[in-house]
Amino acid sequence: MKVIPLTFYQRFSLAGAIGNFPVPKVKDAAMFVRLLEKVRLTEAERRGGKFRQEGQNVSWTLPDAGFGTKSIELEDIEAESLAQAIEALENIRVLDVEWLLKISEQLRAEEPEEQAA
Repeated sequence: MKVIPLTFYQRFSLAGAIGNFPVPKVKDAAMFVRLLEKVRLTEAERRGGKFRQEGQNVSWTLPDAGFGTKSIELEDIEAESLAQAIEALENIRVLDVEWLLKISEQLRAEEPEEQAA
């Protein structure tokens, strides 16, 4: 099990990436549907920020700095699938690469082995 903290912007961006991730068959989409359900913003979160679009740039004014931040619990197979989806992204903004790589590393980090008592 992995627990990954994600900000409003990271959740919004990952939901779009997961939703657009190509899968070869419908049955292969089940994992990504589960991931999307865990990552996507709630209706209240979408309404809570002021959305603004200027050309291809999108931004929000959020009620406070931590608004929409959530720790996402992922099974190991979900974490690996999300890491693969992140690594397969194309046409990425350079500004997003740092946080995407950090999340991918967290998803693939080995759990410390529990010490025997």
